[in-house]
Amino acid sequence: MSLNATPRGDRIHIALFGKRNAGKSSVINAMTNQELAIVSDVKGTTTDPVYKAMELLPLGPVVMIDTPGLDDEGELGEKRVKKAKEVLGKADIALVIVDATAGMTEFEEDMIRLIEDRKIPYLKVYNKMDLSNAQEWKEDKACFVSAKDKKGIWELKEEIGKLVPTDDDTLKIVGDLVCPNDFVILVVPIDSAAPKGRLILPQQQTIRDLLEAGAASIVVRETELEKTLEEIGKKPALVITDSQAFGKVSKIVPEDIKLTSFSILFARYKGDLEEEVRGVKALEHLEEGAKILIAEGCTHHRQCDDIGTVKIPLTEILTTGRTKEGMNARILWEIRLPRTLAAGILGGALALAGYLLQTFFHNPIAGPFVLGISSGAKMVVALVMVFLLGNTVRVSSGLLILAAFLGAMLSMGFVLLMARKVDSMSMLVVSGVMIGYICSAITELVVTFAEDADIVNLHNWSRGSFSGMTWDNVKVMSIVVAVTFLMVILLAKPLEAYQLGETYAQNLGVNIRTLRILLVVLSSVLSACIVAFAGPISFVGIAVPQLIRKLFGTTKPLLMIPACFLGGSVFCLFCDLLARTWMAPTELGISTVTAIFGAPVVLWIMVSKSRRERG
Repeated sequence: MSLNATPRGDRIHIALFGKRNAGKSSVINAMTNQELAIVSDVKGTTTDPVYKAMELLPLGPVVMIDTPGLDDEGELGEKRVKKAKEVLGKADIALVIVDATAGMTEFEEDMIRLIEDRKIPYLKVYNKMDLSNAQEWKEDKACFVSAKDKKGIWELKEEIGKLVPTDDDTLKIVGDLVCPNDFVILVVPIDSAAPKGRLILPQQQTIRDLLEAGAASIVVRETELEKTLEEIGKKPALVITDSQAFGKVSKIVPEDIKLTSFSILFARYKGDLEEEVRGVKALEHLEEGAKILIAEGCTHHRQCDDIGTVKIPLTEILTTGRTKEGMNARILWEIRLPRTLAAGILGGALALAGYLLQTFFHNPIAGPFVLGISSGAKMVVALVMVFLLGNTVRVSSGLLILAAFLGAMLSMGFVLLMARKVDSMSMLVVSGVMIGYICSAITELVVTFAEDADIVNLHNWSRGSFSGMTWDNVKVMSIVVAVTFLMVILLAKPLEAYQLGETYAQNLGVNIRTLRILLVVLSSVLSACIVAFAGPISFVGIAVPQLIRKLFGTTKPLLMIPACFLGGSVFCLFCDLLARTWMAPTELGISTVTAIFGAPVVLWIMVSKSRRERG
C-alpha cells in the first residue's frame, strides 16, 4: 500500500497548485459556492497553505488546500514555493490550476511531474475560459472552467469524484467485525488527561460505526466493567478498550470474549495492520545492539499521566518489588533499578579512579577527565563503534571495555611520558588537557565521516548518560569493578607508605615500580569501564576524593578507598536524578550536571592550594 493510498482520515484532501493569479482561490470559492478564500488581482495574495474543511457534493467531507503561487519570486517567494510543494505529502487529489489565457508553462509542467512521481491522482484545470478566445480542446486529465461565471464547475466536481478511491467507502473501523444485533462494550477511562465533557474522536467514530452496523454498544469505565459483565445478562460479541487500561481489562474479560483496543482498530483502519503485526513479531528476533527507530506522532502537549510524569508511591514500589507484576513493576525492574545500580557502581568507580590518579601523581586535581584518559578511551570506543556498527557487527560490553582500556592506556602512556619531561604539576595538568583535546579532535573527525545512525549513537553516548542500562550491563560492570576494588583494597598499606614518600616506602619493602604499574592499570580499568557503559563523565574523579578527604580529615587509604567509592556513588546518583528531572521531559547529559557541581570544587581546591603555597 502506497503512502497516498493509505487513508489519512475521514476527509479527502484536495490541494490546488498553480501560478499567482491563476485563480486557485476563485476556483475554491466557485466549487463551494462560498466566499471562503480571499480573491485579489494583486499577485501573491495567498502566502501560506490554507486548509478549509467542508462538505463538497458529490464527494462528501473534504479538505481544500489553497497554496501559494508556484512562480513566486525573491528569497521569501522561494520559501513559499517550498511550502506549496510540501503540501503534496498531505494531498489525496491534486488540481493544477492553469491560466487559460497564458497556457501551460514550465511551472505547471514541473508541478505535474512531481505529482506523477508521487502517484497522486490529478486534474489540469484551465481557468478563465471566459477571457480566452480559444475553444475547449481535447486533453487528457483536463477540465475547462470559468470560476467567475461558474461554468464547468459541476463537471469539475464530477471529474474529481471519479478520482476518489472506491475502496474508501468499504473501510470500516469495527463494523465488519460484528453482526447486526450484536452487543459490544466500550471501555473508556476517564482520567485527568481525558477531555472535559466529551469523548475523544476515535471513540466517537467507533460508536458511530457500530450504529451503522446495527450493533448495540454500551460505554463504561474500567472500574465498572466487571460489574457490567456480571449484570448485563448477555455475552458481548466484542470488548474494545483504551490502550492504557488493556492490562487491567484483559484480566477482567473472560478468555472466550474477543478483546481489542481503539488503537489496534485504528491501526487497521488507517494503516496496514498485517505489516504492523509483522513488525511486532520482528522484535522477538532482534539481537543486542540492533538499531530501532521510534517515531512519536502525537501532537498534544505533555500532560499528567503521560510517559515520565507518573510518580510511583513507596508503598507500591514495595508491593511491586515483591510481586514483580504489572507495568510499574516492569518500570522498576527493567528501567529504574538497573539504571540506579549502574549510576552507583560507575560513580563509585570514577571517584576511586580519581583517588588512585591523585595518589600516583601527588596532584589534587588529577583525574581521568582532566588528564585526558577518558578522552582517549572515548576515542578508541568511537572508532570501534563506527567501524563495527557500520559493518553491522554486534558490539558486546566486553569489547567496548577492552577498547576503552586500550584508549585509556594510550592516553596514560602520553601522560607518563610528559611527567618525565616536566617538573611542574600544573604543566602536567596542561599536558593532560592537551592530550584530551587531541583525542577529542580525532573523535570528531571520525564522527564527521560516520553514518547518520552512528552519529546519533555517538552523540548520545559522548554526552554521558546512565540511561538504557540493562541487567546484563550491570552484571558485567559489577564483576569488573568488584575485582578492581578488591585489588585496590589489597594495596591499602603500600599506598599509605607511598603517600609518605617513595624513599620511606622503599625502606618498608614496597616495590615502587610494581605499585606504579598497578596504579596505572587499575585506574585505567576503572576509567575504561565507566567510558564503555556511560561515556565520559567529568569532574567526579577530582571533586569527590577531595571532598571525602576534607570530610574525614585523613588520607589513610584503608578509609579513603571505600569512602571515595561510596561518595562517588551518592554524587552520581544525585546528579543522575537531576539530569532526568531538572529539564523533564528533556534529559540532560550527566557530564553537564556533574560539571555544575564538580567544577566549583576544583576551583576551590586550586585556590586553597595557591594560598597554602603563598603562606
